[in-house]
Amino acid sequence: MCWGRVFGFGDSVCVGVRGCYHALGASAYSRFLGAVKSLVPDSSVVKARGETFICMPQGVDAESILNKALELARGGFVLDYVVVDWRGVYELASRKVSPIPSLVPILREVVVNLDAGNNVALVGPPGSGKTFIMQSLEEAMKALGLSALYINATSMTKAALENALLMNQSLALVLIDELDKALSREAQVLLQLLDEYGVVKILKSNGGEVRTNAKVVLGLNTTALKRKALNVWAPLLDRAVTIEVPRPSKDELLALFTEESGGAPREVLSAVAAALSQRDVSIRKVMQAARYVKTALEWETPMEDVKKQVMRILTTTP
Repeated sequence: MCWGRVFGFGDSVCVGVRGCYHALGASAYSRFLGAVKSLVPDSSVVKARGETFICMPQGVDAESILNKALELARGGFVLDYVVVDWRGVYELASRKVSPIPSLVPILREVVVNLDAGNNVALVGPPGSGKTFIMQSLEEAMKALGLSALYINATSMTKAALENALLMNQSLALVLIDELDKALSREAQVLLQLLDEYGVVKILKSNGGEVRTNAKVVLGLNTTALKRKALNVWAPLLDRAVTIEVPRPSKDELLALFTEESGGAPREVLSAVAAALSQRDVSIRKVMQAARYVKTALEWETPMEDVKKQVMRILTTTP
């Protein structure tokens, strides 16, 4: 124990922690303070008379919080089991994806597997709705007061995963998109993430570990994945239930556009239908066009300009 005695101060309990700086070193001490803040958001750090105090609301078990923060700072492990109302998550997320009826049963299979304790891999071509499902799950979790973390694998690093878990011991769901774009060395980190029979595990560089019961949803394009090193990726996918996400129909994309644009005029809908008939369009592009139309009409943009821009959004290949 590196801190002094706990004492009352007004509506708070405070404790001097300057000794922890010398016991832990600058880096671990910073993690220690961050862990306390994560565990008790209402806590504060006060410096006075050459001492540093951590103050928390009365009623908080300060000794327990400090011990847990110290364990995290030193790279120990924490195992916080978060209870999730998965039926409630499904109910909220299904409202988001309902304009695309073919995605609703896929979403249901995802949530049923998460409730069963399985990790899930959403596989399908670009623009099929993998990201749409994952973002719908993230929104639903946060609406229920649960913590969800969305990561794009193109920028994923081992350090980022470690920091995210260290700073959020109540994490309930990790969503990793564009997995096929991750480097093989980062996929090795994911093997740890998905291991331990559904318990997320991140090995720390100093030999410690962080654990949580958060479930994981992966999104990936299997065509691109086939070009990866199978000795890494095959074991990774073996740790998740694979659920295929086919491309939505043109009618479904038009319905999504209508919903998200707040009911666009008939002539705009005709332009969208024409664009959808010309080529495969991703859900992401449909959402971009819908947001543009909704805002452009509020700005009283001339209808011909609106239609031209919608066609550009939907038919221009990056």
